[in-house]
Amino acid sequence: MLESYLRRQGLAGTPYTPLVGDLKRNFSMLAEARSKPINLTDDITPRIVPYPLQMLKTHGMLPGWHLDSSLFRTIL
Repeated sequence: MLESYLRRQGLAGTPYTPLVGDLKRNFSMLAEARSKPINLTDDITPRIVPYPLQMLKTHGMLPGWHLDSSLFRTIL
């Protein structure tokens, strides 16, 4: 019900999964990102917050989200 309401409002996202949400996807992406070595000159954002960064690239900015010092914070 909530998912269909949000989609009608124009907010696309991953399918709703009860209780766990996107935790499984988030942890797997985080483990994969940390398993790869990086140089000192590389951007560390994909290593620190890979899942929110991928969601931003896929779905764009959503109301209530903004970037601050390369980290995501929710405005309540």
